[in-house]
Amino acid sequence: MTERHIHRGGLDARQMVKALGGRWTGRGGLCFCPAHPNRRTPALSVSVGKHRKAVFHCHVGCSCSQRTARQIGAENLPKPYIAKAIAESMERRAKAAGVEAARVLQELARIAFADIGQLFDAAGKLKPLNQINPHDRAAIRFLQITTRDLRDGTLERKVALQIWDKLSTLEKLARHLGLFSVHARKDEDATDPMQELLAQLQEHEQ
Repeated sequence: MTERHIHRGGLDARQMVKALGGRWTGRGGLCFCPAHPNRRTPALSVSVGKHRKAVFHCHVGCSCSQRTARQIGAENLPKPYIAKAIAESMERRAKAAGVEAARVLQELARIAFADIGQLFDAAGKLKPLNQINPHDRAAIRFLQITTRDLRDGTLERKVALQIWDKLSTLEKLARHLGLFSVHARKDEDATDPMQELLAQLQEHEQ
C-alpha cells in the first residue's frame, strides 16, 4: 500500500489503529494492513499529516489505488471488530457533543414535515421569526434581510431565504426507519413506522 492521505471519517487515526488490531505510540501507530491477509506481523503505519488527515504506509509494499482503496474499505467496514470500533467512536462523539438520537430524529422530522406556507402572511411577506411556529421555522436553512433608504424617503426591504431539502430529509428518515427494505414493504401487519416516529416525537416533547 503506497502512502496516501485519507480524510478523517468516523474514526480518527488512533482509533483506526486500534480497530485494525494495532497500537498507537507517540505520533503514530502500527497495525495490520487490511489489504492483505497477513495477521502475524503488523505492517501498516498510520500517522497524522497535514490538515489532520490520516496518512497510511504499508511496509510490505502492497499497492493501493483510489479504486482498490474503496473496494478494500467496503470489504472491511462490515467486519465486526471494525464496525464495533466505529460505533463506539460515534457514540463517544455524540456523548461529548451532548447529542441524543431522539433529538436528531426530532429535528429531521421538523424539516421533513414543515409547511413553508406558514412562513408567510396572507400578503406573501415573510412573518417575523417570533410569529412562526418552531416546527415550521426549522425548515429555514439561510435567512438574510437587508434594507436600504431610497431617494424618496422610503425603505426597500429584501429577503434572501433558503429552505432545507425536504426530499433529502425524508429520505434520511425513511432509511433510518427501514422503509426502503423489502422486509418493511412486505410486512403488512407491522405498525406504520412514520406514525410510530411521530408518536415518539410527540411523547419526547411532552
